[in-house]
Amino acid sequence: MKKMMQSILTILLLTAMITPSAHAAEAREIKAEIVTTDSIAMRNAPAKTGKTLAIISKNTKLNATARSGDWYKVSYQKQIGWVHIDYVTKYVAPKASTKKTPAPKGSGAYIDPKAPTSFKNCTELRVYYPKGVAKGHPAYASKHDRDKDGWACER
Repeated sequence: MKKMMQSILTILLLTAMITPSAHAAEAREIKAEIVTTDSIAMRNAPAKTGKTLAIISKNTKLNATARSGDWYKVSYQKQIGWVHIDYVTKYVAPKASTKKTPAPKGSGAYIDPKAPTSFKNCTELRVYYPKGVAKGHPAYASKHDRDKDGWACER
C-alpha cells in the first residue's frame, strides 16, 4: 500500500511538472489598439494574483503588444503590465463622415441635385444657377464662358 501511494504521488508530481500552468502560458506578440470598458487593474503578471501596478480608467485607449491566455500586455503611464480581456474591447476608429456639405447657393460650386449637367444656353442654366457656375462645376461648359474668366453664364 505504501509503494502504491508513493507511485501515485510520483505520477502526480511528474504530471504537475510536465503540465504547464495557466499562468505560465507563453505570450505571443500582437499589435492591437484596445479600450477599457470599465476601470481596471493593470497587473505585473498575466494573472489575477499579479500585483496591481495601476488602476486604468474606463474608456482609456491602450496599445496591446502581447497576449497571454486572456490577458493583454499594455503600456500605461510609463509602466508595462497586463489587463484582463474581459474589461477591454478592440478599438474601432470613428468613421469619417461621407456626407458632403453642400456649397452655399450662389457660390458657383453649389450643385442642385435636380438640375441637369448640360444646358443649351445661359438662359436654361440660370433657371437652376442664377449667378452662373464656376469652372469645375458639372454644369460648366466653356461655350457658356464667353470672357474665359472661369465663370459660365455670370451676370
